[in-house]
Amino acid sequence: EVRAAHVRAAPAPARTALPPVMAPPAPPPVPPPLAPRDIVPAAVADGDGGARGARTASSRFWGVTWYRRDKIWKAFYRDADGKCRLVGVFDDEEEAARARDQAIRDAGLEGKRRINAVDATGALVPRGWGDRSAVVAPDP
Repeated sequence: EVRAAHVRAAPAPARTALPPVMAPPAPPPVPPPLAPRDIVPAAVADGDGGARGARTASSRFWGVTWYRRDKIWKAFYRDADGKCRLVGVFDDEEEAARARDQAIRDAGLEGKRRINAVDATGALVPRGWGDRSAVVAPDP
């Protein structure tokens, strides 16, 4: 009688260690918003607007902005090529508005850019809210 010999399976080949799976790199952090946080409405800068104040423009005049961090007024205008030009920094809002108007006149853009209005006494007239018409100063 023939007996079947017990057949052992061949030993499994030795496993080689696989490198650990690496996680993808973390995404870069989200950058802060592009709008400067130091620009605030004049009502907030003056302290009479409550906790956040009324959401108004930061100046009574065209092209002038209050920078809370620096506590200064900055005057800007767009040149003939459309680039934003800084006229300067000022302690007084009206001084900034007058300097901006003069810079626009010096650049020859008086009919193409808004100029802050001047009344008969020579005082600057605050811009009208929602008034999009061009304002021309009276002849001296």
